[in-house]
Amino acid sequence: MFFAWILLLRFPRLPGTCDYVEEICVKACRIVPDSVQTAASNRRLLTSDAVGILVIGIQVYWVVRWLVPDAGSRLTLGILAVSVLTGLALYFWHKEPPMEHLSSPGEWALAIPMSVLIGAVSFGIDVLVGLISNPNLPPIKAGTKAGSPFGFVLTVMICPGFTMLAVAGLLRALVLRTDAAGTSQR
Repeated sequence: MFFAWILLLRFPRLPGTCDYVEEICVKACRIVPDSVQTAASNRRLLTSDAVGILVIGIQVYWVVRWLVPDAGSRLTLGILAVSVLTGLALYFWHKEPPMEHLSSPGEWALAIPMSVLIGAVSFGIDVLVGLISNPNLPPIKAGTKAGSPFGFVLTVMICPGFTMLAVAGLLRALVLRTDAAGTSQR
């Protein structure tokens, strides 16, 4: 910001060239009368995002610890999973325009069992396809070796992947609602 003002003051103005930069600088430096309320809103959003990301991290830790047998690849897979899920969560939470059906705690709570149900159906299909292509394997192992391009990977993206996002979204929405109720009482 400081450097933008130096550039505006130091170099001669050509007609119409710096108007946009000056307008941005003036808007950024303007003191908004509701700045206290805006700061509280920002703090509320940051707190709720931090809670959601923390919940994602805890869930990924336990899922990776449970599903990945090799301790050498756990860290890499965990970091990758947390990064992807955090990016997706922030996209879902801050998407413009906001998501129509995933904003209230009730909607996030409904998304949890729905993602488990859809994941179970997807895994059932994986098991059937896997048993057809590999009849000598046990059903669970056949489900992981279905061989289709979306098979087991899609199932894992739905459940536990989206399920973890839904749990984090639910807790984030609850924190937002609690903070909003506390802020409105003040």
